[in-house]
Amino acid sequence: MTRFGPLHSSASALIVGDPTRSHLRFDRDEIRYIAEERTVAAYGWADVSRIQLNLPQTRFRYPGATAGVAMSVLALVAHDTLDLEAKPGTATMTRGTETTTVRIDTHHLIGYWRGALTATQRLLDRLLSDAPSRALLNNPDQLVKIVAASKRWFR
Repeated sequence: MTRFGPLHSSASALIVGDPTRSHLRFDRDEIRYIAEERTVAAYGWADVSRIQLNLPQTRFRYPGATAGVAMSVLALVAHDTLDLEAKPGTATMTRGTETTTVRIDTHHLIGYWRGALTATQRLLDRLLSDAPSRALLNNPDQLVKIVAASKRWFR
């Protein structure tokens, strides 16, 4: 499994959000919203015209490391462990004239790096508007690596 910002790869799909909690799952045939380890809704690619992500963001390129250091310092000062949870985000899907907003659980307390969110949104826009590009979903691990590499070279 490869991860970059909110993107994850699984053996058969691309995932946006925390794969152990509420997330969107993209495979070549459909888009699924999964919550509590079950499929809540499934949509064909032709039915969805737009997906707008609204996830917490930060300017820090490595939010996991930044939050880890900050949490360690706070725990040291407080002499106790802190039980904080990452703020969830949303994804709004447009299907014809109908819009549906779903919860997307996240990984980092301080949000995702802005560059990773931009790359993720552009990828979703491309997959929705260009049906042949969905062939990239046949190898989700490689797709996440390509998106990550593009942000390393092009800021």
